[in-house]
Amino acid sequence: MEQTTLEHSKTERRRREAVSTCLRAHRSAVAAAYAKAFLHSARWQDAASAAHSEDFIAQHFLVFADYLQRHFTCQDNTYRDLLIGEEIKGLYEPALADLPEPERIRIVLAEQVDGIEAAVRSHLNEAAWQVLMQFLAQIEETLTAEPACTRRVLLVGDCVFLDIVSFLVPALLAEGVRLIPTFATSQLGPMLREEIRRLADKPFDLVFYSPFSYEFAAEYTSLGKLSRVASSRAEAHAVAARTWDDTRATLEALAYTFDCPIHVHNSSGMVHTESTLTRVVKLKVTHRPRNVARDWLNDALEGYLRKKQAEGEFRLVLLDEKQRVHAFGLLRAGAALYWSAFQHPTAFGKVLSPAYQDVIVVNARLVGRKVLVCDLDNTLWEGVIGEGSVTHFHDRQRTLLKLKSRGVVLAIASKNDPSKVTFEGASVSAQDFVAQAISWEPKVFGVQRIQSGLNIKYGDFVFLDDRQDELALMASAYPAMQCLDATRAETWRRLEVWAEALDPNPDMDRTKMYQDREQRRAFSEMQQTSADERSRLFAQLDLRLQLSFARPADAARVSELINRTNQFNLRASRTTLKQVNEWQKSKDHLIVLGRSSDQFGDMGTTCIAVGQVEGARLRILAFVLSCRVFGYGVEFGTLAFLAQQAHRRGLESLVGNYVATPHNAPCALFLSEAGFVDDGAEWRLPLTRSEHIPVPAWLKLELTASA
Repeated sequence: MEQTTLEHSKTERRRREAVSTCLRAHRSAVAAAYAKAFLHSARWQDAASAAHSEDFIAQHFLVFADYLQRHFTCQDNTYRDLLIGEEIKGLYEPALADLPEPERIRIVLAEQVDGIEAAVRSHLNEAAWQVLMQFLAQIEETLTAEPACTRRVLLVGDCVFLDIVSFLVPALLAEGVRLIPTFATSQLGPMLREEIRRLADKPFDLVFYSPFSYEFAAEYTSLGKLSRVASSRAEAHAVAARTWDDTRATLEALAYTFDCPIHVHNSSGMVHTESTLTRVVKLKVTHRPRNVARDWLNDALEGYLRKKQAEGEFRLVLLDEKQRVHAFGLLRAGAALYWSAFQHPTAFGKVLSPAYQDVIVVNARLVGRKVLVCDLDNTLWEGVIGEGSVTHFHDRQRTLLKLKSRGVVLAIASKNDPSKVTFEGASVSAQDFVAQAISWEPKVFGVQRIQSGLNIKYGDFVFLDDRQDELALMASAYPAMQCLDATRAETWRRLEVWAEALDPNPDMDRTKMYQDREQRRAFSEMQQTSADERSRLFAQLDLRLQLSFARPADAARVSELINRTNQFNLRASRTTLKQVNEWQKSKDHLIVLGRSSDQFGDMGTTCIAVGQVEGARLRILAFVLSCRVFGYGVEFGTLAFLAQQAHRRGLESLVGNYVATPHNAPCALFLSEAGFVDDGAEWRLPLTRSEHIPVPAWLKLELTASA
C-alpha cells in the first residue's frame, strides 16, 4: 500500500514537471493566448489593436503564463492564488465596480483554454495534458462559483492591496464570500481625501487603510533608502510627525464619511526589493532612522486609536501589521514573488491576507448576530465532565466572556447529565449563560427551546461544537444559523475578531437584560393582568424613563438603534452616522434619547426621537422604540418631552406621519393615540394640546442635566 502511494506520488510529480517544462518552453505563445482571450472582457476591448503587439503582451500577459508555469513547480498554492488574483484584475470592470456575470467569465476562460491547447497540447502526453486541464477547470470553478454573500470593501493605500487581493480573493471565494474592492490610491493627502469624499454615497461594508506601506507615504519610505542612512533621530522624528499629520487627517475623513468599521495598519518598517542582498543591506544600514520613525508613527497611531475608543469611536480598529510581519520575518516579508514593470507581489501580501480574510468573513458571517450557543465537553474544556475531571480551555472561555461583555448573549447546548455539570475552576460561570439546554436529547431540540425562550430569530444565532455530526444536524435544521467547528484554530481566532468588532462599551449588559426579563415575566405571571390591575402592577415595577439630548458620543448608538429597529419604527427610518453627526451640529434638529429601567435593572436606551424645526413646526424625522419596553408607555413619555422642548422654542405644533411596512404595525395607531389629528396630508399635534399626550401614571420621567 505504502509503495503504491509512493509510486503514485512520483508519477504525479513527473506529470507536473512535464507541464511546467512545456509551459516554460512556450511561454510567449501561452501569454498570447491569454491576451486574445481577454479581448472578450470589457476592460481590454479598447486595446484590441495592440493585442498582437509583442511589447503589449510582454507587459500585461507574460505574468499569466509565468504564474501558470510556476504553479506546477511550486509545492503550495502561492502561484495559483496569484493567477486567480490576476484573472480577477483582468476581468474587473471599473464602471461596474464588480466582476462580470459568470457566463462572461466562462467565455473568457474557455478562450484561454482553447489558446493554451493550441500552444502546448501537441507537446504533452495525454496524462500531463489532463493534469493541466484539471487545474484550469479548478480556476473556472473558483471564479464562477455563486457566492453566498458579497462584501464591498474600500482599500485606501498603494499597490500593497493588489498583493493582498491576489491571495485574498480565492480564499474568500472558497468560503462563499465575494470581495468587491474599490481602490483609493492618491498619494497626495488632499487629493486622497477628496477621492474619499467622492465615494461618500457608496455603501461599503469595510474600509482598510494602509498609510505607511510601500511608496504610499513617500517621505517616510525614503528613510529606507541608502541615501538617508545619515539621517539623525531629530530628522526621523520630523519626517514621522509630518507623515502622521497627513495620516490623521485622512483617518478623520474616513471616520466622518463612512459608517462601517475602518481597519488601519500600523507600520512594520518593511523594505521590499527584488534582490535579497539589497534588502539585507537596506535593512541593516537604514535601521536607525527607519525604526525611529516607525516607532514614533506606531505610538502616535495607537495613542490616537485609544483616544477615539475612549470617546466611543469603536469603528476605528488597529490592524497590527508590525506583529504579523515581524513574526514571519522582516527580511522574508519583503521578498518578491515575481518582478515585472506592472506586477511585483511580495510575501508581505501573503502574510497579511489571512488577517484580511478573518476580518471580512467575520463581517459577513458573525457581526450582527446576537446569540452564541456553545457545547461544553471538548469545546470549553478538554474531556467529558460526566466522567470525571476536565482541563479547562481558559483562553477560549475568556474569548466568550469578551463577547459577553460586548453584548453577545451566551447559551449552552450540551448532551450531558445536568447534575454533573460544574464550572468549578473555569473562567466562566453558570451565570454567564442566559439559557442552558443540558440533557440527553438531540441538541437541535435544546436550541429550539433556547430560541423560543429568547424570541430571537435563528439568523441571529451562532452554534459552536466540536463534533461534525452535531454541526451538520444543526445546519440542516436551522440553515440561517452560523455553525462553527470548535476544533479549528481559525474559529477561536475569528471569535476574537468578532469581539474586537463590537462596541467595547455597549449601551447595556444584554445578558443581565434577558435575566431581568425573565424576572419581569415571572413577576407578571404572578399578578392579575386585567385592565383594572394594569396600573397597580406597573406601579410596583418602579418603571423609570430617563430623558436626555444625544451627545456626540451617542451618535453611533442613535444610528444603530434607528437602523436595527423594525417593529416600532414610525417612518421606517434608516440613517447613517454621518447624518446623525450633522443632526447634532444643526441648531434646527433635536435628538432625544429615552433610557428605561425598573426594579429588576437597567434596560438601556429604548426610545429615540429626532425632530427638525420647519418654521413654527417640529417635524418628527425618526421615532423608534425597542420591543423590550412595548406596553410600558415609554413612547408617550418620550413624545411628551419632545413636545415640551418644541414648546420652549416657541414652536406651535408637532407634525409627523406613519410609513407602513410589513413589520411596523405596532406603531400604526401611535400618532392618533397621542392626540395627533390627520389633516389629510400629515398628522399634526398643536402644542397647546400637548399636555393631553397620554403618559401613563406608572411611568416616572427623569430629566438629565443635559435636558
